[in-house]
Amino acid sequence: MSNVNTVFSIADSYFIVANTTFNKSRVWISNSFSNLTVRWYLHVYVEDSEGTPIPAADVRVKDNENGTYDENFTTDSNGYVRWIVIKEYWRNNDTIIYYTPYNITVNYSDLTFINNPRDTDMNVSKTEVFTATTPVPEFDSIFIPLIITITLIILFMKNNKIKQKRRKRK
Repeated sequence: MSNVNTVFSIADSYFIVANTTFNKSRVWISNSFSNLTVRWYLHVYVEDSEGTPIPAADVRVKDNENGTYDENFTTDSNGYVRWIVIKEYWRNNDTIIYYTPYNITVNYSDLTFINNPRDTDMNVSKTEVFTATTPVPEFDSIFIPLIITITLIILFMKNNKIKQKRRKRK
């Protein structure tokens, strides 16, 4: 039977709560058919060493405790994956199943990230920030001069072949 200090009193039903703080020791569940699931929101932010967001980074989130959650995501144009719903635990009147901690891994090109992969306890909604150890090379600063140089070489060689063919015809 529940007492005066009970926060949740669950009888013949189930509750799913998200982003909610309460005293876990003050939950009373009447029977094994009733249960409570507690969930939180995880956001992952990926940036280079200069704080610039990295879009299109691969993010993998999996629970270490049970191996029942294993999902892949891609960061948006602002470097985020947002609103990932993560289960902390499930319980009925005599069993508690924990799903936390979760393992988060970030991959992008050949970059190395600080503290990657990492485990995080999901007992509150949070943002995990992954920072690369080096800046992301800018496409135009490295590749454009190389592409222009190669294009000029090809054009020069093609032009020489045309001149040689003309000389042979004369």
